[in-house]
Amino acid sequence: MKKILIILPFIPYPLKTGGIVGVFEMINYLRNKHEISLIIPVSNSEDLNDIKNIWPNVSFHFYKKDKLKKKIFRKLSKILFGISLRFLAKSLHDIKENFTLSSLLFDATAKNVISPFLLDVNYNLIKLTNKLISENNYDVVQIEYVPLLPLICFIPKKINTIFVHHELRYVTLERMMEITEMNQDGYGLNKLILSLFKGQEIELLKLYKKILTVSEVDKKYLSADIDEDRIFVSPLTIRINPENQNNYFFDNKLFFLGGANHAPNVDAIKWFLENCWETLLAKNNKLKLLIIGIWSDKHKESVIKYKQVEFLDFVENLATVLKNGIMIVPIKIGSGMRMKIIDAVNYGIPFVTTKVGVEGLEFINERDCFIADTAELFVESLQKLIDSEVFQNKFIRNSKQLLTEKYSYERLTKLREQIYNIS
Repeated sequence: MKKILIILPFIPYPLKTGGIVGVFEMINYLRNKHEISLIIPVSNSEDLNDIKNIWPNVSFHFYKKDKLKKKIFRKLSKILFGISLRFLAKSLHDIKENFTLSSLLFDATAKNVISPFLLDVNYNLIKLTNKLISENNYDVVQIEYVPLLPLICFIPKKINTIFVHHELRYVTLERMMEITEMNQDGYGLNKLILSLFKGQEIELLKLYKKILTVSEVDKKYLSADIDEDRIFVSPLTIRINPENQNNYFFDNKLFFLGGANHAPNVDAIKWFLENCWETLLAKNNKLKLLIIGIWSDKHKESVIKYKQVEFLDFVENLATVLKNGIMIVPIKIGSGMRMKIIDAVNYGIPFVTTKVGVEGLEFINERDCFIADTAELFVESLQKLIDSEVFQNKFIRNSKQLLTEKYSYERLTKLREQIYNIS
């Protein structure tokens, strides 16, 4: 039994996203094998009481999110190989003021890169982390998600640290750059700034003893800059639904699973509706698109103008909804592991995706699913699947078999155990 301190930027409950489900299930397993301490932001919600009741053998510790103190900011700026984050923050502000920038790129960059580096690692968290480390002989200190990546700068070097990298942020940003217009004003400056962000991410990762990625693809990306012996693959896990939908029939429903708080989801829905939806409706006038996840009123307004699109918001039990439809995963940007695909397979519905959407997973085109990157091929693939019971049943059967063999709860939790035991 090991003593493990896990630090998260959120409460891993309720299970509102695939990523949260994966984190929850892994900790739920580990808490019965090891002595787990968990650092999470303080919250007044009922969610905190719920998870404390679910995990009575986990030691909970809380910190209040606060503004980054000047001395912490200065140290971070110095450590990040001489790049001043204040300069970068000002540069991004100037870019938005003086250039025509993709709103998707700027909003995601400002929210997902600038604010995590400047806000999430605050004095309260640093103080609590070091207090617990000094009072306990932890075998592992495990930090998860990019917003907490710089915390390593304030942890003693002798500590056995692990960073769980759910999404390579620089890969996501580079892909955002690729889908913006190449000739737009400020493109070169954007590219320079994104290269600086990549440098920061890589240099911070190098400070950890071990790095865990959720896919072999992400490991390959990092191996170009970091010693491969320090990088391990540990996919997110869910409990596989043993039931098979032997009575599946297509009921004119397409599903998209994911909230608007994640930029790749917003981009995916926008691309699908603008490039595929009207063509599909012209051939299938009873078709409905059901979007599952938390979307703000502002995001809904941009989508609701399209016919036969409905928002189901957060669904506590996906098994009650994911029936007799097709999952669409038109993801163009991002990295990591798309749990929405795992959910589709787990609940017995076929899916159509892109190369980026299925990246890091071992599903194969025309054996387990359809993989299509252009709007024309995406529509064509969906239409084939809609029209063919043979494809529907084949994909459901083959993808479930692969899920059971490669991504079983037992296999992936055992894999994580092996990583902890590597000295």
